[in-house]
Amino acid sequence: MHDHRANKLQRGGAPQIGTIGGGEKSLGLGEAIRRAQMGYLAGAEITMIQDICHADCEAECREIVAKVPGWLFYPDIHATDGVSDVTFEELREWGFSLVSNHASMKGAVKGMMEYHLANFKNKNTVYSENDEFYGMGHIFHPFKFEDWIERDKYYVDYEKNLSKK
Repeated sequence: MHDHRANKLQRGGAPQIGTIGGGEKSLGLGEAIRRAQMGYLAGAEITMIQDICHADCEAECREIVAKVPGWLFYPDIHATDGVSDVTFEELREWGFSLVSNHASMKGAVKGMMEYHLANFKNKNTVYSENDEFYGMGHIFHPFKFEDWIERDKYYVDYEKNLSKK
């Protein structure tokens, strides 16, 4: 297998995503692996094959690791009957370098629903305005104004560099 770290500075690109799993639109694991391989050859440093998140996925994962070079991204760790389908340790052992965690999205929606339902029930915004939210108080500013300016400059420069390629 090619050592993807040796080319790190010469390569670049977005992850290539293939699909597998059940349903009429599935292309199968073989096709997903082929597409991930092509993505890597086209310059993607990270590849992810979707729909491998289930119990007893070890054989599929090991096949992916054996056939797809580069950094491998496991889409998300799910649970069956309250038990994690895989562990971080297993994924590391099998050869996966990255894993996503969709709990952030779920937590954000849960928080919004909690605030909106309480405000609707109370017919005011006292509940959400008085929630100290980790000491941030009424006004939610996770970054200082200066931080936003720096972030904006970074992304504007990034976009300009992309358009030059």
